[in-house]
Amino acid sequence: MAAAEPDERPPLDLVVELGETFKRLRMDRHVVLLRAYYRARTKGGTSLWDDAFVVEWFRLLRLRRHDSYYVVQPRNSNCRACGAAGRESYHYTSAVWPGGARMTCAACGAAWLELAPEGAA
Repeated sequence: MAAAEPDERPPLDLVVELGETFKRLRMDRHVVLLRAYYRARTKGGTSLWDDAFVVEWFRLLRLRRHDSYYVVQPRNSNCRACGAAGRESYHYTSAVWPGGARMTCAACGAAWLELAPEGAA
């Protein structure tokens, strides 16, 4: 997953919102791992997740202040950057969750989200 901007420390209120979103999506393992991250942040210790990974989930799930990080394209889209440059696009699914996926272009590295219609997740 993409790295967070330098010195970006995820606000704990947004970490809580991420946890609520994971619960709503029934991403139970992610809830457990995020709790460990939260505990490490607030009480010390270690976590499998780091700040950059948590920020990336903010972006993927389009939480406030991160909702425009990725362009959203229709399902089965091609890379806009390669298309505009007249290049053929080869892309792959680089992340998936209930209701969405992040696609990454193998040619240029551009990434975008493809989301399921509301209520279809």
